[in-house]
Amino acid sequence: MPGTHPPYRPEFREQMVALVRSGRSPESLSREFEPAAQTIHNWVRQADLDEGRRTDGLTTAEREELRRHRRENKQLKIEREILKSRGLVRAGDRDSTIETYRFMSEHRADYPIRTLCRVLGVSPSGYYAWRDRPSSAREGKNRRLLERIREIHAFSRETYGRPRMYAELRDEGWRVNHKRVARLMALDGLQGASTRKKWRTTKRDRDARPAPDLVDRNFAADRPDQLWVADITYVRT
Repeated sequence: MPGTHPPYRPEFREQMVALVRSGRSPESLSREFEPAAQTIHNWVRQADLDEGRRTDGLTTAEREELRRHRRENKQLKIEREILKSRGLVRAGDRDSTIETYRFMSEHRADYPIRTLCRVLGVSPSGYYAWRDRPSSAREGKNRRLLERIREIHAFSRETYGRPRMYAELRDEGWRVNHKRVARLMALDGLQGASTRKKWRTTKRDRDARPAPDLVDRNFAADRPDQLWVADITYVRT
């Protein structure tokens, strides 16, 4: 299988273009020198575009700008995918940083490590130091506890939130507090089911007749019980 030819030097390409413009054909130059005739045709065409001799294509500067935009768009797409996969990262929290390192380790085949570090707000040296050192006893306990939390959450059909999860773990003999349970569940994206309805404030009907403004937007009062203004439509009764 033939190898890839290294790029021709700009001086050599300029010399081929000058020879074509002086009357030599790309075919004759191809027989005398190494490049293919079509390659020399392309060099001449690109030189004409760069010098304004023709306008039916992109100049070299425009091509470089297009490549730069494509690289930037690709980078932005990768960063969005990383953030979407990881979710919210709380900077400065030790457990959150460790979970970030674990996420990076799981996705190191999909994204460059330096890109993951920049997007997730951690340092490459910190990640490699975490990867190369053995896990601490606390990390091992948190890992085993999180595995059990996942099992309980799945068994409850994803209905157990922090209070019921904490009570279940205590009944099983786990020595944990509710803050630790809440933190591990949040880091893993586990939530309980809630029957509480979401209430929203009243939205004005554009077609309805507005209520009269009895105070002309003047809400100042000189004494108590002179002016009452309130909106309690969001309160459940």
